[in-house]
Amino acid sequence: MSENPFAAFTPKKEWLVCVDSDGCAMDTMDSKHHQAFCPQLIRVYGLEEYAGLITPHWMEVNLYSRTRGVNRFKGLAATMRMLAEHGVRVPGADELCAWVEKAPKLSNPALEEAVAAGGGAGLQKALEWSRAVNAAIAAMGDNSRPFPGCREALAAIHVLTDTAVVSSANSEALAEEWTSFWARTQAPRRPAFRRFLPRAMRRAMC
Repeated sequence: MSENPFAAFTPKKEWLVCVDSDGCAMDTMDSKHHQAFCPQLIRVYGLEEYAGLITPHWMEVNLYSRTRGVNRFKGLAATMRMLAEHGVRVPGADELCAWVEKAPKLSNPALEEAVAAGGGAGLQKALEWSRAVNAAIAAMGDNSRPFPGCREALAAIHVLTDTAVVSSANSEALAEEWTSFWARTQAPRRPAFRRFLPRAMRRAMC
């Protein structure tokens, strides 16, 4: 997938509507945060003693507030700040928070570059956590499916607008979520969702 998936986009209508895949089109967010993001944060950072404090905060920030769907590293930094406010000082938290504030991109590759450039234990631990999250999500198996009415809603929006399903999530996991759903349901024809997917994902669904 290209760096900018809209580089070759030619507008056909006055408006472009982008719908986030993870948690807006696909019903995937709750299980990922309950089974991967939060548990791995507690495990990797050795914060089992504070699980009762961390878990509701993590869910509030990432699922049940206006910051739902926030970048994983912003969510991690927010949790580190919350812990500091409760007197829990996590080694390397300040370095992580500073990187989150200044980095032009917040992703595993960007974090890997920062670590390779001399990043300290705070960035190294954040990368360990993020990789553990990806592994945990992969180990969960895939029972993802679109929210009820999603297909019809996208089709209705598409009548009046250019419509795209977008995501900043791991591209391999994203493609797997969409393709496996149609494989499980054994759709008799190419799903209407294909028109809303990045080209690489559309090819995978042929």
